Amino acid sequence: MSSSSTASMGSTAKESAFAYDLWADDYDTCENKTRDLDGEVLRAAMREKDMDLEGKAVVELGCGTGRHTHWIVATFGEHLDKYVAMDVSEASRKLH
Repeated sequence: MSSSSTASMGSTAKESAFAYDLWADDYDTCENKTRDLDGEVLRAAMREKDMDLEGKAVVELGCGTGRHTHWIVATFGEHLDKYVAMDVSEASRKLH
């Protein structure tokens, strides 16, 4: 993790970023029912709401490894004006 990306973070945020950096390589392949449920709920909610994202900019905070990012872009990307995904874990972002 670069010092510039964590310079303004508090100690708890730095500890979380460090923990996710360590977990990044295995995050998408290990069993994690909470993470998997999060994905199911996200997909169902976005489909159910029939979201009109035509010409809109979307920001995904806490994108992690891009697990949901790839689905959102594949599903809605052609309609978006801009898509920005951000995460405190540098190792997770590098997996995109």
